[in-house]
Amino acid sequence: MTMKHIVYLNNYIGSEIVSVRNNQSACSQAANNKIAGIVISLKKNSCKIDVISSGLLGYNRLAIYRRFVSQLKGERLTYSSAIGIPLISTIWSMLACFHELKRIHKIDNIDNIIFYNFKPEVAFVAYWAKRKYGIPITVEYEDGISDLKPSFKTWIMKKTEELIMPHIDSAITVNSFAEKKFSVPVETIRGVIDSDFYNKCHASKKNKNGIFTILYSGGLNQKRGIYVLLDSLKYIKFPCKIQITGGEGIKTDDSRVELLGYLEYAKVQELMINADVLVQAQLVDSPFASESFPSKLFEYIPTGNSIVSSALPDVVCFAKDALFYYDNDSAEELADVISNIYYQHDNRGKEEKLEELCRENMPPMVGKRLMKILA
Repeated sequence: MTMKHIVYLNNYIGSEIVSVRNNQSACSQAANNKIAGIVISLKKNSCKIDVISSGLLGYNRLAIYRRFVSQLKGERLTYSSAIGIPLISTIWSMLACFHELKRIHKIDNIDNIIFYNFKPEVAFVAYWAKRKYGIPITVEYEDGISDLKPSFKTWIMKKTEELIMPHIDSAITVNSFAEKKFSVPVETIRGVIDSDFYNKCHASKKNKNGIFTILYSGGLNQKRGIYVLLDSLKYIKFPCKIQITGGEGIKTDDSRVELLGYLEYAKVQELMINADVLVQAQLVDSPFASESFPSKLFEYIPTGNSIVSSALPDVVCFAKDALFYYDNDSAEELADVISNIYYQHDNRGKEEKLEELCRENMPPMVGKRLMKILA
């Protein structure tokens, strides 16, 4: 099999660049995991990958950051140079990313380009490369713009999508309902199971001797459903503790809640392994639900622990009865589901179904699906 050379344009933000550019809040571990999963999936299917990250951290300070070279799953990862001035930073990043792509193509011809969403700093780079070199381009469509407030940034992304959409050759969507947006070959990749974490889960001796533990690890904003979980606590009467990781800005007077803030990812993984219940609470009643998928589930699933999720249509379509569900974004229903798990003391045979989801979404299998749509 001939090795394909793929350039992957995205906004991967690893810990090594966070420490250099000093903006932890811009780092999304779930997004990073998805990007890393696609890299290793392609690598498992005889591809060479060069990752170019725009390195935009949403900062607003007068500073210039130099180009930075690292590695991601054994493949070269280059953070483009960046400048901390709004709008100028986007234009700067476009030029820096295209310069990097041009340098890579000169050394080794690029067969395909995958770019993350219709973000101008990567979408226009892919478009220019197609015009100049004839390289097929694939959009990785994540979340869309439905959750963004009306602003100049939203307008720019919408216009970018309108301009670039007619020129794409294929698409990767994050949920099955987004497929209808595209007339080109499309594959839904909701996430990728991290095989290293999967092996760690199966090798770990879970510490389940203490108090019943409920873990929420995800975005701490309204659309992610954190307030549904917090509201549910008034209906939960049994002894338990609730651990919440990531970000800042939420408050509660409930003494059972531990607000842990940002943690090293290895520590978050340890918490997931040892939790009794893992909660995914993204709102069903939101435009965001039609264009997104809670990728946090791909971190929860390998643990084999009880997972409680809002009944998002695409989650139910994907996981079927491997998860526990609650309806109507209801805090009381969420509490009822968690309480039933506590009192029944079993996972209703869901471990086998979670194991099946792991097998179906390991890197080699995901890579085979990706290769179907790459020219």
